Formats: sequence, C-alpha cells, structure tokens
Amino acid sequence: MDSLKIFLVISIFFWVVCKDKSMEVGQTKIPSFSYKTSHCLSSAIPQRTTVSSDSVFSYSFSDNLIMDFSSIGNCCPDSNRFVVGHEIRQDTIMITVADTAQNLCKCNCLYMIHTKVTGLLMNRYVVRCCLDQGQAVIDPLHIVTVVRN
Repeated sequence: MDSLKIFLVISIFFWVVCKDKSMEVGQTKIPSFSYKTSHCLSSAIPQRTTVSSDSVFSYSFSDNLIMDFSSIGNCCPDSNRFVVGHEIRQDTIMITVADTAQNLCKCNCLYMIHTKVTGLLMNRYVVRCCLDQGQAVIDPLHIVTVVRN
C-alpha cells in the first residue's frame, strides 16, 4: 500500500512538472510575416532613377515590427505588382521585393510596402530590403537597424 502512495505522489509530481514545461514550450512565438502594397504614389520618376534617391523607410517596434518602405516599379499595371518575401536569420531580417507584373509603360512609380512581423524574440534586428530580379538579388533598397521600444 505504501508503494502505491509513493508511486502516485511521484506520478503526480512528474505530471505537474512536465505539464508546466510543455506549456512553456507552447508559448514560444513563431515569427509570422504579412504585407500589402500601395498603388502608384508618384509617376513623375524618371525611368533610370534609383530607389535610394527617393527612398523612405519608417518602422515601429514594440510587440510587433511594423515597417513601411518605398520601392520602385513600372506604372502599368498599377496593382498586384509585387511579391514580398522574407527570411529571418539570427539578428537579420531579409525582405525581398519582386516586381512580377509586366512593364507596359515607359514610366516608373514609387510604391510603399507595408509589412508586419510578429513573434520576434530579440530586441534588435538589422533589416535588409532588397529587389529580387529573378536570378539575382539587387543591392539593398534599405539597410536599417531596428530596436524594440
């Protein structure tokens, strides 16, 4: 009878200890990423202008990292131009912007890309926003260090 009591006490102890640890593991955040793009904000950009001359990057970082940054694309068509990807490695967030629509006009537009990353564990990241042109990732549009508030 005493061995049954000891077994029950040990079983309950391990159940409680394992339950607490499994809840901690379940609370680990997995980063998620979402984005949306604007319509053309300005079509008065010469064909060969680089993004850096008209670049914009802003962010807020508390619970979530919210970033707004500029990219250049052809004026036509004005919507569904971009596919935005991301990769998070240690303290670096790489965001790639691919212009997937046809270049139907002889003009460029400035577009804003709004991104949201949730579940980040660190308080400081280097964000690299780059143009993806199929076979190669072009020099960064933006390289910014972001710090949690």
